[in-house]
Amino acid sequence: MDQRRLQKRLEEILSGEGLLAKVLDAYEPRPQQLTMGREVLESLLRGRFLIVEAPTGVGKTMAYLVPAALYARRKHRPVVVSSYTRALQDQILKLEAPRLRRLIHPDLQVAVLKGRANYLCTRRWDLFVAEEGSTADGSWVVDRLEGWVRVTETGDFAAAPDLGRRGARTLARIGGDPRFCRSNLCHADSGCFHKRARREARHADIVVVNHSLLLSDALTGNILPEHDALIVDEAHLLPVAALGPLSTTIAQRAFEDRLRLMGGSGEPGVSDRIRRRLRQLPSKVASRNLTRELRTFEERARETVREARAFYTSLRENPAVPAVGQRRRYGERDIADGLLPAETEHFLSTSQVLIEEARELLAKVVGELPTSSAFQESHDALAAADATVGELEEDLAALRSLFAPEPRGWVYTLAHHETRGVVFSASPLDTGPALREHLLTLRSAVTFTSATLAADDDFSYFSSQVGLERGEAETLQLESPFDLENRLATLVAGYGVDPRDHGYERYLGDTIGELVTTVRRKTLVLFTAYETLQRVEASLRQRSGLGDMQILAQSREVSWTQLIDRFREAQRAVLLGTATFWQGVDFPGRELEILVVTRLPFPVPTDPRVEAIAEELAREGRSSFQEHALPEVLLKLRQGIGRLIRRSSDRGVCVVLDPRLIRAKYGQSLSAAFPTRPQIAATQQELVTRVRDWFGEAAAEKGDSR
Repeated sequence: MDQRRLQKRLEEILSGEGLLAKVLDAYEPRPQQLTMGREVLESLLRGRFLIVEAPTGVGKTMAYLVPAALYARRKHRPVVVSSYTRALQDQILKLEAPRLRRLIHPDLQVAVLKGRANYLCTRRWDLFVAEEGSTADGSWVVDRLEGWVRVTETGDFAAAPDLGRRGARTLARIGGDPRFCRSNLCHADSGCFHKRARREARHADIVVVNHSLLLSDALTGNILPEHDALIVDEAHLLPVAALGPLSTTIAQRAFEDRLRLMGGSGEPGVSDRIRRRLRQLPSKVASRNLTRELRTFEERARETVREARAFYTSLRENPAVPAVGQRRRYGERDIADGLLPAETEHFLSTSQVLIEEARELLAKVVGELPTSSAFQESHDALAAADATVGELEEDLAALRSLFAPEPRGWVYTLAHHETRGVVFSASPLDTGPALREHLLTLRSAVTFTSATLAADDDFSYFSSQVGLERGEAETLQLESPFDLENRLATLVAGYGVDPRDHGYERYLGDTIGELVTTVRRKTLVLFTAYETLQRVEASLRQRSGLGDMQILAQSREVSWTQLIDRFREAQRAVLLGTATFWQGVDFPGRELEILVVTRLPFPVPTDPRVEAIAEELAREGRSSFQEHALPEVLLKLRQGIGRLIRRSSDRGVCVVLDPRLIRAKYGQSLSAAFPTRPQIAATQQELVTRVRDWFGEAAAEKGDSR
């Protein structure tokens, strides 16, 4: 009976003339939204896995939020919704939640929960003010945050004054920390903002998180409220997000910095904090004895720093270590053949002894301190020192694992960065097994949704990445609600130069230059290599006839957000972007009318991870091209093309400058990624003319005088 009532209620809300139509301004009926809503509700009620590909314009957010809210209210169980971007979280909380309350119930509770480090820890803030508030950098931070700290009700750093890059490190030192949160002094009523947010989440109907927190909860537990229903939006990015917590990376500079914090280096490290607390000990005898032990510990710390420098110096001198700016794979054979210097074991054992001595010394000092509230700041300082020791201990354990690579299932890389020094990393080749064990098996109903999940109408590649077995999940692939045949033209440069041939970059510069100077519409050009982007940018800047057409290019000097804002504000502009612009950007209407794909976005075969995956598949007698490269390029293409038509009134042209789309055997498979059938332009003049003529028709239709 409950099921039929909920289904009927869903129809009343999402049908063409339903309640949602009355709540939304300029509502457009979308039968795909109702279809998706039905499937999501069915998945929740029956406890099953569901994959939904919902193109832009379907209204997928409300299509899953409405059934999630109905289910949560009726079953008195929370539904967790996870997204990759903060923008979608903000949309749900600020825009969709008020609508849901009007549609479902005025008492519907929607909470956003973030990771502990995103919330102010008042105890760590007080400690920061006491230790560093009088320093130049410390007083700068206090001046900017003190007023916010006094009045904030959430402690969420997203609402705090912006400290810029200069203050990013400070936020990490005053945010929530698990060692502080375990204290009996830290609870929601006493001002722990993270525990307060978790308490609110426990009473919510819908809990909105990001993929990072979802994965942290899956791998470590005890963060999210108990739930058996999960909806993952922007699901195509879940495997990417999973690589972070499943991987291990230790950089030389970061490790050396941790070591220096052990022995005191002008910052509030372990020995600095211990020395200040020794002066407060009631027993002068204990203070003198522990001061002598502290001096011995500091000498040990200095010795360990020297050992670390010697290790990394010898490591860099090894011919097997890549040059600055490069990286390489390594494995068991490389370790056996002498990749690591002779100083390795001594460096590791010295670091371990330092950690043990720090633990012992801290325990002695804590034992001498009274437990009264008058000494709470001292106990907090020692807890912070213990946290520093714990971080070094975790890094050391990670280094040991990196020096003993697993023979199968992992890719190990050694890189040499200009600022980070030598970097060891390890990541799993397949995220599926871990996601299945830690995410899927603990929940009865999971819905994955995104605008792009299928490769050539096949969900098996995505399914394997998230740990689903073939046929284990129901699938739904919705059609676009837009009239794409009349809204989107796709042109391929049949005359184009193969990206692997000489003259390719000159051809790109000529064609893109002619296109933007002749058609003069806002254009996004997608590249797969930053070096190619730079050379095409230089070619465009030397070109005459651009007039007021701005050239905006991705670079290290301008942030991603700044570049997007400048492109939106420009009357006419061409934006050159690489990986981050293939997805997650939204330029509706005249903000973007031409999309140029310079090269089919195949995975780079020499990338260590791609190389290792290819070898693993080959060992199993499988084709890495068919099972990895082709699905990857199909999904990437679909994500890139999705930047163009964002609203039903949008109109645009997708131009593909890689002729392999029509020349290569696999071109027909890749053509399936395009919403409209690609048409071939035999010459540059024909390409530019057809793009111009397309907008000539659009101008006549819209009365556009440009």
